[in-house]
Amino acid sequence: RACACSSDCAPATLLTIAALSDHVLAGLLQTATRRFDHGVIDLGRLRQGPRVSVASGVLLWVATPTPLGMDALERGYWRVEEHGEEWLRRTSLVINRNTDGSLSGVERYAEREYELATAGVIPDAPDYWRRVEFKHSPCALNIPGTDDPRYRKYHGEQALPVRQALEALAEQVTS
Repeated sequence: RACACSSDCAPATLLTIAALSDHVLAGLLQTATRRFDHGVIDLGRLRQGPRVSVASGVLLWVATPTPLGMDALERGYWRVEEHGEEWLRRTSLVINRNTDGSLSGVERYAEREYELATAGVIPDAPDYWRRVEFKHSPCALNIPGTDDPRYRKYHGEQALPVRQALEALAEQVTS
C-alpha cells in the first residue's frame, strides 16, 4: 500500500497498487530506477502478475514456512501461473519468519514443485520487530558496531540474526 499523505493515515487515504493506473505505476518505477540503485515494492497478494514491465527487476516471493503460508504460496503461484506469466520463472523464494518449529524441507519442496530457488531465509524475530515498531526505527539493520556488546543490549538478541539474514539476501539478489 502507498500512503497518499505524510501524516498518520486514516483507512480512507490508503491507496493500493490496484488503484494506480498502469501509466502512473510505470512512471513511478522508471523514476525510481533512475534515482536509486535498489528498491522494494510489496505487491501484496498477487491475483495475477505485475501490471507493468519488471523485466530488469529481481522478483521475490515471500512465504512463511507454515501450513497456512505454504497453502497461500500454492494458491497464489498456480493462480498467477494460469495467466502464463513469463516473469514467474525469474522469481525466487524468500522464507520469512523461519523457526525451529517451521515446516522442514520447504526449500526443496519449492524448488521441486514450483522451480523456485530460495534466495534467503529470514528468522522469526517478533521481539525485534516489536522494538522496531515501538521505536519507529529499524536502525539495528544499518548502524555500525555489531560486535559491540551494547548492540545486543540495546537492540535485543534477535536483531543481529535478522540483520545478517537480510544482508545475505541483499547480497544474493544484487550479485
